[in-house]
Amino acid sequence: MLIDLAAMLGLNLLLPLGTITYPNAGTAIDLVWGNSEAASWMESYKVTDCHDHSSDHLPIETTLAVSIEAPQPTSPYNYTKTNRKELDSKLPPYLPSLASLNPDATSHQDVDNFASALINAISRAVEETTPRKKLCPDSKWWWNEELTALRREANRLRSIYRCTKADIDKTAWREKANYYTSKIRQVKRDKWREFVNSTNGKSIYQVKKYIASVPVASFTPTLDGHAASHNQKVELLQKNFFPYLPPARLIDISQAVYPQKAPFTAVIWPTT
Repeated sequence: MLIDLAAMLGLNLLLPLGTITYPNAGTAIDLVWGNSEAASWMESYKVTDCHDHSSDHLPIETTLAVSIEAPQPTSPYNYTKTNRKELDSKLPPYLPSLASLNPDATSHQDVDNFASALINAISRAVEETTPRKKLCPDSKWWWNEELTALRREANRLRSIYRCTKADIDKTAWREKANYYTSKIRQVKRDKWREFVNSTNGKSIYQVKKYIASVPVASFTPTLDGHAASHNQKVELLQKNFFPYLPPARLIDISQAVYPQKAPFTAVIWPTT
């Protein structure tokens, strides 16, 4: 069965002749088979003695000439900055004509083609009138341009205070920083209410997940379902990895230092 399978798939022995992978018997127990396409990908195949870890056979290092392109993630559209007037003017010329659809002689394929043309028209118009978001690992879904402007202004006032050390500059910086912090809380609250009000049968489970999880100040997950703060995690890890030792049994030590004596029997003879 193995011979027929190798012949059907066009497999050939790719291991160079004379290669020894099992020194005890002077032979090879790790055979490499492949078709012509696999042989064209293989750059080298060699025994690596430097990576030996006292096994009964030597490790094999195989190098393949395979280049895999990493997928490039596409940023989502920023629909808040869509040019609505330009979209209204560009979309109609791209839309397919309804005259091409005859209700009496329209097949399923015609409907699918019309739907594809409609999707392509909308995608083309949106691509030309809507910029994409500039995302980073620290991006927040509730962030907006107003918060960006407030943060820059607060940082600018802080830099001025660091240079002047004047009380009036410190007051201006702290007022802007406090307003920036309160604005973040307001934006978070408004975004959450908008998300809850627009929920549906699918996103309701995500709302439940947000409510049931313990909020933390970082991306580090909670431990054991409740340990969220640093002190709680330290206490939980210490309890599990370094538990308190049980009280020592001192009975063995007491018996060794103060051994129990055998009972003593006294015999008193009466005097005459």
